[in-house]
Amino acid sequence: MFEEIEKQRKDFPNMTNVQHRFLGKRPLNFYQIIALCVLVIGFIGGILLGNMVPSCSETNMFGQCNVTEFNISLTLFSWLGVFLFSMFFYSIGHIINVLESIDQKLK
Repeated sequence: MFEEIEKQRKDFPNMTNVQHRFLGKRPLNFYQIIALCVLVIGFIGGILLGNMVPSCSETNMFGQCNVTEFNISLTLFSWLGVFLFSMFFYSIGHIINVLESIDQKLK
């Protein structure tokens, strides 16, 4: 019984084989380049934003801020937004690359 199972068993296709079969080594298109630029600029901008809008760590009895510190929560939130935004554009570029390669295979 186990010998029959071994004979009929087929391996699952690897994602790298599927990717190389359809996409190969294609250069980045316009959307992917824009996504990478936005990611780099957004990473630096998140650090600057966290420094420009500091959070208050100590207040006096009148509610005024005595000590401020780097706003890590704003930085992480902006990094998350920039990451999602750039991945959206990168995925659009990847879909376009895959569709172009499928079109070339069909011709």
